[in-house]
Amino acid sequence: MRCADLERVFAGLAGVAAGVLLSCGAGSEAQPASQQVQKVFAVERVYTIENLVAAGLKKGKQYDVTGLSGATEAWLGFFGPDPSARKDYEVRFYPSHEAAVRDGTALADEGVGDGMRAKKDSQIWQGGARDRWFTGGVTDVSSGGSRQAPGPKYNDYVIYGNVIMLCQGGDSVQSLETCSALVEALGGPRLVR
Repeated sequence: MRCADLERVFAGLAGVAAGVLLSCGAGSEAQPASQQVQKVFAVERVYTIENLVAAGLKKGKQYDVTGLSGATEAWLGFFGPDPSARKDYEVRFYPSHEAAVRDGTALADEGVGDGMRAKKDSQIWQGGARDRWFTGGVTDVSSGGSRQAPGPKYNDYVIYGNVIMLCQGGDSVQSLETCSALVEALGGPRLVR
């Protein structure tokens, strides 16, 4: 082949490659990280607060579960490798994984992110509602002492076996990273890569 022929072949291939790349991107939107991360894990083991404490969770206050459909217990807890940078968790316990999914999903959706913003003052389950909201002027030590604007403390959650974990974070990705740390401490997979 002559050089001119090779140039035409390469130019044609480059045009085809560019067309393929453009068509791959057409109409496709990047999904938010929360939609790309598995958030529900059917684990056979039935966990208790003692199991989470053994994994490193520091117990805070226990909530009254009246109105938290199907739940057996709910706690505010703190977890993290650095005691001065622990994150907040609200952990809700159910008799089984199936009960957690069936009875707890809607109330978890209401307690995080946009669901919390929309129903801040009208939560179905009032236990812990004040703890699920950052008030103005709170300093977040874990982010280098920056001020936390008013808003939901938990922006996403994970259902791991019979436990629903609402996890602290400024957005869904940060919350799922926080959830991932506790799931991993329980022997589960890393959620966010």
